[in-house]
Amino acid sequence: HWLGNGRRCKMCHKMTDIDWSPTLLSYLQGKMVTYSSTIQSCMWPALTKLQSVVGVAGKGQGETVGWVLPLVNSLLDKEMYAGLPRGKGPRAIVLCPGHVTAGKVGETLETVCSEGGLGLKIVTASRGRRVDLDSVEFVNGCEVLVSNPARVVQLVREGVTGLDRCCHLVVE
Repeated sequence: HWLGNGRRCKMCHKMTDIDWSPTLLSYLQGKMVTYSSTIQSCMWPALTKLQSVVGVAGKGQGETVGWVLPLVNSLLDKEMYAGLPRGKGPRAIVLCPGHVTAGKVGETLETVCSEGGLGLKIVTASRGRRVDLDSVEFVNGCEVLVSNPARVVQLVREGVTGLDRCCHLVVE
């Protein structure tokens, strides 16, 4: 629970302690999410203020949701991205170590966005998942691309997507 320079991180334990977008907060309240795990209580205050975070937690302790919700919250703020060029390329890239993790992370993001009616386009591009390289999500710019590093490099080299619009990078 420490930041650099010997400072303790500000922790939040209740969902209402964070300035969530009204749409996301409504979704979370509908899911009866009221409290955070230890890792989330450290990550959420920093990430909702667009600070960099390195979060380390054991399996099943909520690390993924620790960054998913603040990322989605930021992506819902249209004013923040008003100056971005239109076209190909995600606003966020999530790098995963392999296709299994990418699939699980992509499903988590898709579930939050679809069940919450948030209207964010998530593209998971990894082995075992066919991606239409001319798809509308890539051509018009998806919000989040979830993949492994090699696949992202391939998609950029082939001109399928670009990095000009990328504002957030998550290494899962």
